[in-house]
Amino acid sequence: MVLWSSMRFSLRVLRKHWKLTSVAVFSLAMAMAAGTTGLSIFNALLLRPPAALAPDQLLTVYSSTPSEQFSGFCYDDYTSYRDKNAVFSSLMAFPYSISLTPIVYEHRTKSGLSNAVSDTYFSVLGVPPLHGRVFIRGDDDKPSTLAVLSYPYWKWLGADRNIVGKTVTLDNVPLMVIGVMPKNFVGTIFSDLPDVWYPLSTDVTSNHQGQAWRTDRTVRSLRMVGRLKPGVTREQALANLQTISSQLALAYPKTNKDRVARVTETRMLPEDSVSSAKIISAVIFAIVGLVIFAACSNVANLLLALVSARRHEILVRAAMGATRTQLIREVLLDSTLIALAGGVLGFFLAFLGLRQLMQSKPFLPGLGA
Repeated sequence: MVLWSSMRFSLRVLRKHWKLTSVAVFSLAMAMAAGTTGLSIFNALLLRPPAALAPDQLLTVYSSTPSEQFSGFCYDDYTSYRDKNAVFSSLMAFPYSISLTPIVYEHRTKSGLSNAVSDTYFSVLGVPPLHGRVFIRGDDDKPSTLAVLSYPYWKWLGADRNIVGKTVTLDNVPLMVIGVMPKNFVGTIFSDLPDVWYPLSTDVTSNHQGQAWRTDRTVRSLRMVGRLKPGVTREQALANLQTISSQLALAYPKTNKDRVARVTETRMLPEDSVSSAKIISAVIFAIVGLVIFAACSNVANLLLALVSARRHEILVRAAMGATRTQLIREVLLDSTLIALAGGVLGFFLAFLGLRQLMQSKPFLPGLGA
């Protein structure tokens, strides 16, 4: 009862000095919203792995040379690593790029994002489809006309549960829909959620490139991600992959000399963007820190002003026998109520801001998680 009585009195005091209270609450809310947004961006950039089964078992594989720190793989290299490695239960590849192309379904056209992936893409990630099936081993051995849809694009099409077996036309190439991914699947490319995934072999037709890219060893556009076998360490995986690198260097000295496989943890960002993302995150943290410091300084000054405004009341309460502990508790209760109100308002501001960012283009997967 004493606490409830003190809270009611503090609320009356804060309402009486509503201007000071409003400025303090709004300052804290803005600081908390900025902090939450900054931490969410840091999480999405550097901490959040792809939406996959047991993401800690995934390893990203890239290649490097004395003159090039980060490089991809050609298609022949990918198949060599896929078939010869002894450390991955499965290895997949995809170009770290997407295409914006017109997608037609039953006379409805929408420009959408598409991504070519290997037939092992979904099996490595371990995410089952919401409807139908995903690509299976062998879909990439010959030109395939298959497609897997994202959940948002499937919803835009009307959420037809019988869409499996129907046709979508991607850049004038008809593809048969074989599956739909679940809502929480955001792909493996930060900021871009494809509407349609199709096998790498389909890329031959849809981009009118002929068969050259599958045989040209100078085209190194593929990024590889593998799922480690149980009990295999990162060091063992690296040693095995570098053995394959040596074999490829001997077999293809013109294109693979001094080219060595490297591994790193799997993120949504490409490997060559991680250092830039760390710099961006550091700048964001610095800005957030300054905003929070300024807000706390502002609120401290406002609380001092509030105490000054209550000076006469505090002197009267002390004269009537209030102890120092009771007076300090009253002041701290005022601060607690202001902090609570600022936290609630900051939460809603951060929620609205993050929701707006997640609905924007580029798409920011997992930003609010």
